Amino acid sequence: MKLGDLVRIGRLKQRLIAGPLPNPLTFVYFFFVTGFDGLQLAILDSTPHTPGPWGPPAAWASVVLGIVFLVLAYRFNGGSSGADFLPRYFSLSAVIGLYTAGPLQILLRLPRWLPSLEVGPGYAPALVLGTNLLMFSLILVNLRDVARRTASGGSQPSRAS
Repeated sequence: MKLGDLVRIGRLKQRLIAGPLPNPLTFVYFFFVTGFDGLQLAILDSTPHTPGPWGPPAAWASVVLGIVFLVLAYRFNGGSSGADFLPRYFSLSAVIGLYTAGPLQILLRLPRWLPSLEVGPGYAPALVLGTNLLMFSLILVNLRDVARRTASGGSQPSRAS
């Protein structure tokens, strides 16, 4: 498998519809997600930052938003009658996160790079919220598409009894 095949959402969806991902490939996507999270935390920890009045509410809103979207993702995958939730969720999250995390980091640093760009204290929280909404929405749409297409003609995963 080529690297390009790992990061193209269309190719990933085709693989997910065809059947469950092999464990090594699921591990690669989980590794990507874990790496992105670690990188984001490292960047946050190494960046001088003074939280404004929107900091704490925005942080709690991100936690709630993540929980709500995770529950929705489980339901969009078919809930208790769905299949392969974790490999689907993590692989889609890794690829979509790849396309949203980079631009988010650039936009968060933009005011430092362009001091003439004046932003208020709500800039970063609004940007993170908007990015999270976009990212989670794309994950949901693609997860639902995979679940529907798998149920309507893709190969069903075989389950050992």
